[in-house]
Amino acid sequence: MNEVSGECMDIDECTEMQLACAEMPCHNIIGSFE
Repeated sequence: MNEVSGECMDIDECTEMQLACAEMPCHNIIGSFE
């Protein structure tokens, strides 16, 4: 389930910081979580 294991190493922090994650490819995963 971790396809971006490296691009988004801080998944936990990414969830709270969507803005910072928005610039990273991780925002795709976060969008699904929301």
